[in-house]
Amino acid sequence: MARSNPVPYDPRPMTSLERYILRQCFGVMIFVTAALSAAIWLAQSLRLIDLIVNRGLAIEVFLYLALLILPRFLDIVLPIGVFIAVLFTFNRLTAESELVVMRSAGLSHLALARPVLILAGIALLILMSLSAYFLPASNRAFKDLQFEIRNRFVSSLLQEGTFTTIADKLTIYIRGRDERGEVVGLLINDNREPHRPVTILAERGVFADMPVGSRIVMVNGNRQQFDPETHKVSLLTFDRYTLDLDSLHDAPVVGVSEPQKSNIGEMLFKTPQNQ
Repeated sequence: MARSNPVPYDPRPMTSLERYILRQCFGVMIFVTAALSAAIWLAQSLRLIDLIVNRGLAIEVFLYLALLILPRFLDIVLPIGVFIAVLFTFNRLTAESELVVMRSAGLSHLALARPVLILAGIALLILMSLSAYFLPASNRAFKDLQFEIRNRFVSSLLQEGTFTTIADKLTIYIRGRDERGEVVGLLINDNREPHRPVTILAERGVFADMPVGSRIVMVNGNRQQFDPETHKVSLLTFDRYTLDLDSLHDAPVVGVSEPQKSNIGEMLFKTPQNQ
């Protein structure tokens, strides 16, 4: 009985077919990753819109903050995008009988898997670059900008009738604002010196953003300071009083880097001087 000769191996059709599968998977991966990232980014960005609508920050600051939180979403949704892309592409190839044609043309299982492995390698390189550099860099920039907003745009963070924690040891309350932008019914609890806490009450005040930092200028009020040693409260009544906010104790400390803000090089080659 005559035996039919096997179909000769021709690398050119296989190479083009592999590129075809890779293009299909890559396109679906980009679409799914972009769609999921956009949905999550939009949901998270809605929390930042309050900085513009109610607190008067510039739209450029909002866009920059929204851009800085994008890498953390890509780090999560990219593997999901790769999985959905491979599943969708091969399901479509099977449904349209393209996979049967490729197998009939002599494409082996390894050749079919090669585009998937290449796509996984591309995604792995992107994830490594995100985790090793871009994500720590965005976290560092986000924290620095958040600190700058807290310390240089204090007035924009305050809401009427709400106790707002500007720093870990500084809480400010305002009853309202007048037509000139001044705050009325001002209460400040300053615990930056834990052994000598200070409470300030003022009839009204105004926030001044200076090049060196923010200050609060208050009029018609009193300053109460508790002494834990004598258990007495000293009372100072003032017509005009200025509180400097530039010396907040939660400022970034030079040389101290949190793990989520450190890239691979900083964590592996950290010296005793910058620990």
